Amino acid sequence: MEIDFPMNRIRLLAADLDGTLLGDPAATRRFHEAWVATGRAQRPWLVYNTGRRVSNVLELVRNGLLPEPEVIIGSVGTEIHMAMDPTVARRYPARFGSDWNLGIVEKLVARLPGASRQASEFLHPFKSSWIWPAASPARLQVLNGELRQNGVKASVIFSSGHLLDILPAGCDKGHALRWLCAELSLPFTAVAVAGDTGNDSGMFQLPGVRRILVQNALPELTEACTGLRCFVATHLMADGVIEGLQHFGVLRAGPKTQLAPLAENLA
Repeated sequence: MEIDFPMNRIRLLAADLDGTLLGDPAATRRFHEAWVATGRAQRPWLVYNTGRRVSNVLELVRNGLLPEPEVIIGSVGTEIHMAMDPTVARRYPARFGSDWNLGIVEKLVARLPGASRQASEFLHPFKSSWIWPAASPARLQVLNGELRQNGVKASVIFSSGHLLDILPAGCDKGHALRWLCAELSLPFTAVAVAGDTGNDSGMFQLPGVRRILVQNALPELTEACTGLRCFVATHLMADGVIEGLQHFGVLRAGPKTQLAPLAENLA
């Protein structure tokens, strides 16, 4: 499948939800209105790339909180929903290796001091999600070692200072977006990404994407983007996404801001 847009345009926006498009109801509403007002023929494909389950995101869309997307990448890159091609939901998980064992993962993490499960809407058979304020680099390294010793190949993602996601090896938001772009025969240079925390870093590190850091982006993401060309918004959450999309010409033109390596933008 290919997206038919002029090659010099952004043809796909992949945006995180919590802390990016969600978090400020008024800003979310402004994004919704601006996106719909742009017109389907003029705007890019909209992809939500989130830690939430696909089913939870679909509910938010049905309730009118978010505009309808073309694709939902859910559960930190472990599930994909594309309404126009239902086979994607079955084909994508087939790439995960046989070395994933949710039962072992849950057993190991449950005994970590201070770890508690995240809410049910963040849980998935290919995603073990926890709140772990006591985590440290040393403890995360020990957890990685225990997973390997028990034959589990996994990606351990820690973000926001307390959120722990354990996924099949080689799986995160960036890998999922890479897979989707390959399915659509879409170059990264035609993609814009927006986010606020460390679990968005995989999207930002894809070569050639246009990057929007909302004003409330955490240091864990800005540090992961050091040396990359980013648009650093002056507005929070969805307003920051609108600002970035104006800069890149996706929405009605706004104030011009020079694009520069992140270290210079933050100076």
